[in-house]
Amino acid sequence: MREMVSAGLAAKGRAVQAALAKNPAASLMHPLKPVPGGAHVILFDAFPHSRASFYVGMVDDVVFYLTEAPEEFTSMMRACGLRIDRPEVAVSVARAYIETTRSMRKFSGVIDSVDDIRMIPCRDAEEERLCRDATARLRGIVDPPSARKIGSRYVITAYVLCGSDLDLRTLTITEDCEIASRNELIASDLPVPLSM
Repeated sequence: MREMVSAGLAAKGRAVQAALAKNPAASLMHPLKPVPGGAHVILFDAFPHSRASFYVGMVDDVVFYLTEAPEEFTSMMRACGLRIDRPEVAVSVARAYIETTRSMRKFSGVIDSVDDIRMIPCRDAEEERLCRDATARLRGIVDPPSARKIGSRYVITAYVLCGSDLDLRTLTITEDCEIASRNELIASDLPVPLSM
């Protein structure tokens, strides 16, 4: 599989990623569960520089470079022939989109509740208060991703922890997987570890 991914990335002009994908001494492969429609997604976790990590998607023998490439995600979903016809499918596609098209320069991920935010270990009473206040402030706000259909589109809202910021991401997804996304900052400077 490494050879096929490497060749596909090289054909797209991604020489650095092609070399990382080919070399088991430079990257670990983490296959994720298939996304709706059957596309396979793989995280290539590069070391020693995790910022060089990247996601690829595969449909049959076609490789899609997904990291910071939302248009490639849309192309991958269309190659699957997926039609979004239910809210739960829209949420699954949105989760995959948010995870795989993100920047690898800092931690980012969808959260379902405030309890998914790992706060720093508290060293003193002040840090304990900061963590407690942040948790209390967000408890009534953060909930799992949800979708509602408006005409022929689904509007999905999801909370995303990005470094020490919490964003509300609103995605609009058409039945044929055209995706638009916008962010709203909900909280900043949360007391989370930098290395998450």
